[in-house]
Amino acid sequence: MVYTKLQIINMALTYLGNKNIELLTEDNPAANAVKFIYDTTKAVELGSYRWSFAVKRVVLTAELIAPLFGFDFKYKVPADFLKLEEIVEAPYYECEGGFLLTNSGNKIKIKYTANVAEAEFTDLFADVLAYKLAIKACEKTAQSSKKKADLYSEYNVHINNAKKQNALQLAARQLRESEFVDARY
Repeated sequence: MVYTKLQIINMALTYLGNKNIELLTEDNPAANAVKFIYDTTKAVELGSYRWSFAVKRVVLTAELIAPLFGFDFKYKVPADFLKLEEIVEAPYYECEGGFLLTNSGNKIKIKYTANVAEAEFTDLFADVLAYKLAIKACEKTAQSSKKKADLYSEYNVHINNAKKQNALQLAARQLRESEFVDARY
């Protein structure tokens, strides 16, 4: 299924026991509470795990101006960048102020978690996000600690299932060689 922001908000409203909305512009107290936290909660949930549907690959070109010290090259991260998953052939790096700093070449290859559009969500992730939104909006809308505890319990079941299914989509990652590991043998 292809999801929209409206559909996910309506899923959260359903989990809270509230009526759905037809437009994002509707003035409904429960919907307003969910809409207010939506973008931040979406970014946090996407960045909390290595979701296969949200991983992108890109080749970055070094900026003309190098960092002041510590590294030789700096690369601007993409606008939808949430977190770095892998950087190819650059064992030492730092993420700093919207840039990747390394000592490696004029170009680097990276894999990162992107703040993807709802249309790219899996069914399981859309459900997880809706539950998380419902949990966060529960105090303001339902004002029930029991309802919040029930939602949290459901969220845990759904997030664990989503992570298991997602893990099947990812290839096993080979661990990098390390001086620390080599020194032990």
